[in-house]
Amino acid sequence: MHSFYELRQIMGDGPFCLTTVDTIFREDEFGRYISTFLSSELDGLMAVTDYIDDEKPLYISTTDSLDITGFHDTFSSGIRFISGGIYCLSHTSYPTLDRCIESGMSRMRNFQRQLVADGLRLRAYPFSKILDVDHADDIAKAEDFLSVSKTFSVIYRESQFSPNMEDKDAAILDAVACKLVQKGYKKTDDTEHADVVFTMSRDSKMNEHLIEIESRGATMINTPSAVLNCNRKRFTHLFMEYDIPMPRSVICGPNEMPRLSLPLWIKKGEGYSEYPEDVIYAGTADDVKLAMQQMSARGNTTLVVSEHANGDLVKFYGVRHTDFFRWYYAADGHSKFGLEAINGKPQRFVFDVNALQTICDRAASVLGLDVYGGDVVVTADGHFMIIDFNDWPSFSRFKDEAAEAISKLIEGKKTQS
Repeated sequence: MHSFYELRQIMGDGPFCLTTVDTIFREDEFGRYISTFLSSELDGLMAVTDYIDDEKPLYISTTDSLDITGFHDTFSSGIRFISGGIYCLSHTSYPTLDRCIESGMSRMRNFQRQLVADGLRLRAYPFSKILDVDHADDIAKAEDFLSVSKTFSVIYRESQFSPNMEDKDAAILDAVACKLVQKGYKKTDDTEHADVVFTMSRDSKMNEHLIEIESRGATMINTPSAVLNCNRKRFTHLFMEYDIPMPRSVICGPNEMPRLSLPLWIKKGEGYSEYPEDVIYAGTADDVKLAMQQMSARGNTTLVVSEHANGDLVKFYGVRHTDFFRWYYAADGHSKFGLEAINGKPQRFVFDVNALQTICDRAASVLGLDVYGGDVVVTADGHFMIIDFNDWPSFSRFKDEAAEAISKLIEGKKTQS
């Protein structure tokens, strides 16, 4: 407090931050702390932590909104934090400081108590951990703490976009999170300030929010713009533009009869499949008319209509920029809506897996996806036609391998950044 008083004589007016030289904390948290104070109208924003490894901690009592109500030498029920020894203050604290010195008061904690008594607006700002290095063994603790400097946040797929697959979709995200923790990352619920965000979200408002977060420099897997490209109308248009092999398709309204060869698949054009009725197989012209009427009745104004592709239906999974690529016959795995039965039992036509991976990686590149999956029909002559493509599948039986590949992808992107 007396050092502060001497500095106060030359500091002038305005906001400032005081800290002690033996305090260890994370740079990114400190940056957010400073920004928060500068954008506030508080008299003081005090760094606090719930990590207690100090001989004589200063306990801080707060309201639910983190307004500070007191500074205490001993713990009492309901106290969540201790002081981190970092103080953001305004020059409005000077009169209190002057009176403390004039009255013969000592110690910084007594000055802080007087700030509360004088009615200044003080708020607590939680850090994940702040270490006070007082002893030799504190150095090892600090080095271990600082070695974990990267954070990640996970956003799960909304249940309406994960029909019959909610547990499996969550499992791959949890597996990636586990791999990252093993690599030294720390999971955080603070999505806005995480170094890495990996997301399965297909909610439009969430993806708009993620675009803002991405613009601040966070690594996104997959990026929100790539997820938006997986809208069926959008990826169909892009595949046509970039000559990605797919069945003949048209994008049309529910009152337009497509000039394609039967049988056809009538699919909801905007958004993603949520219900079995979002994808309808139509074998005859009457079936097509009925399907389009049903789509219209359900509020679908844009449809993607595709010719049926005969051949073996294969599911594929990939992680771009890695060697991970896996596939299996759809009939051998779990079905979301049971539509795979239309293609029947696989004939196991011979095909080039490397060529399939090249095509799928190129399709993912067109959409901007790093993590992808989908469905392809392998024809009798070994050619491919992609019939569905999506961001971040569950990876099914390849979950653990995929999690390792995705975690390596994330590490590579962080190294590049």
